[in-house]
Amino acid sequence: IVITEISVLVPLLFWYLYEWSISVHCHVKVSRWVEARVKLVVRVMVEI
Repeated sequence: IVITEISVLVPLLFWYLYEWSISVHCHVKVSRWVEARVKLVVRVMVEI
């Protein structure tokens, strides 16, 4: 019973970490893109 639980939990744990790392990576990309857009808009507004 213990062996089957471990064999099920380990792949789930790896999958969870994999999904989490992807979501964090995408979130960082999006937040950097938003930050770049905001800076661009602020720069344009300052120039005007």
